[in-house]
Amino acid sequence: MSLHELQRMVSSGDLPSLILLHGDEPFFLERGIRLIREAVVPGDFSDFNFNQLDGRSLKAAELIEQARTFPVFAPRRLLHVRSFDQVAAEQLDRLLDYLDHPVEETVLMMTAGKIDGRRKFFQRLRKVGKIFEFKKIYENQLPTQVREMASARGVTLTGEALRLFCTRVGTNLVEVDGELEKLVSYVGDRTLIEAADITAIVSDTRV
Repeated sequence: MSLHELQRMVSSGDLPSLILLHGDEPFFLERGIRLIREAVVPGDFSDFNFNQLDGRSLKAAELIEQARTFPVFAPRRLLHVRSFDQVAAEQLDRLLDYLDHPVEETVLMMTAGKIDGRRKFFQRLRKVGKIFEFKKIYENQLPTQVREMASARGVTLTGEALRLFCTRVGTNLVEVDGELEKLVSYVGDRTLIEAADITAIVSDTRV
């Protein structure tokens, strides 16, 4: 499932109690994390209803204890386990029962790079929760992605500006986001970005 599908799920308010975000595109991964966190623990009570664990040192008993903690003045709380691909195999096995009996008031969000889909944990998770994989984009997908990211900032690139931007920056979306941010600051109130703006402000990161 893609970032757009995650956005639709968040907008619908139908967030499951078990969510795994993984893949090799950190830009999409961090965007997904932000979407879920803002949906589950917005506002003043986020500090009371958000906990984060590290998969590299995770103990199943600790995760389950945290997951069974009830939210404070809110319908749900968020438990985020980073580096879930680094959780020890025996700890994953001890979490299998929790997959069948998750706490409804807790959204367990797991994030990882590359996972081993052959493991029983991930096979079971695929049936009872939601898994989103965020892959790096291909070269031919870059113009569309840049247009979408620019539009979200309220600006449009001319055809020549878009071609030059893609040539200079490449498919690293973290760098794309940073260069777009610089562009928006540079053009001020203007909403149309031209090739001259790209030449003036965008670094040629491929070089």
